[in-house]
Amino acid sequence: MAKTSLIFVVCLFLSFLCVCASEGTTQVSCAVGTKCLLPCVFSVGSNAAVHWRKSPGETEVHSFYNNQDQLQNQHQDYRDRTFVFQSQIHRGNASLQLSEVKVQDEGSYMCITSITSESDVSTVDLKIAEPTQVSCAVGTKCLLPCVFSVGSNAAVHWRKSPGEARVHSFYNNQDQLQNQHQDYRDRTFVFQSQIHRGNASLQLSEVKVQDAGTYVCATSSSTYSSVSSVNLTIVGPGLETRRSQVQVRRHVTVRSRSGDTSQSGPGLETRHSQVQV
Repeated sequence: MAKTSLIFVVCLFLSFLCVCASEGTTQVSCAVGTKCLLPCVFSVGSNAAVHWRKSPGETEVHSFYNNQDQLQNQHQDYRDRTFVFQSQIHRGNASLQLSEVKVQDEGSYMCITSITSESDVSTVDLKIAEPTQVSCAVGTKCLLPCVFSVGSNAAVHWRKSPGEARVHSFYNNQDQLQNQHQDYRDRTFVFQSQIHRGNASLQLSEVKVQDAGTYVCATSSSTYSSVSSVNLTIVGPGLETRRSQVQVRRHVTVRSRSGDTSQSGPGLETRHSQVQV
C-alpha cells in the first residue's frame, strides 16, 4: 500500500512539472523598430532576483538583484535597450521591455527568477513580424492599417516615431484630439463605427512628403492591449519611388490574476497573435 501511494505521489509530481513547463512558454511577436514586452511573472517574496538570458549560449540580456539593475555583464547587443519595471518586481512582475527591436533579437529568452524560498524559470519565444509593403502618393488619402481584438472600453492611440508625436486618439467612444500634433490637424480619421469590430485603421488625407516615417498604433480594451507599427513611404513627382513597409503585430495582454490590464502590471500572461492586413 505504501509503495502504491509513493508511486501515485511521484506521478502526480511529474504531471505537475509537465503542466508548469507547458505553461511556462509564451509566444510573442514584435515588429522591427518597436518596443516589445517579454512577459514574466513569479511568486512574490523577499530578496527577489531576476535574470534574463537568450538561448542558445546563455547571452546575458538583463539582470536585477540587490534592489537594482546589474548590467555589468550585459551583452553589448542589448546595451541601452532593456528595461524592467523595478517598482513592479516586489509584486511578482519581472517582465522585460526591449526597445528598438531588431531582426537579430528573434529567438528564445529565459526569465530566471528567485526569492528567498524558491526559484523559477519561464521561456519566451520571440518572433520578428514579417513586413507587408505599401506606398502612398503625395496629395492622396492613405490608409494605415491597424486591427485588434474586440472588447469593451476600446481605446486607440496613433503616434509617429521618433518623438512620439500624437497623430490621433480615440477613447470614451469619441475622438480625443486636444493633444493632436498641429501637422495632422483636420487630416486624420478613424472609422468609429468599425472600432467595435476591431478595426482601428487610420485614414490620412492630403498626404505630404513630411508624413513619411514610422507610425505606432496602440490599442486596448477591457481585457486586451496591442501595438502595431507602420512604416510609411511617400511617392510622387520628383521623389524616389520606394515601397514602404507596413509591419502589423499584436501584443495581446490577457488579464489573469490582477485587475490591472496594463502591459506592465503584475500577474499578467501575455500571448500574441499576428494579423496580416
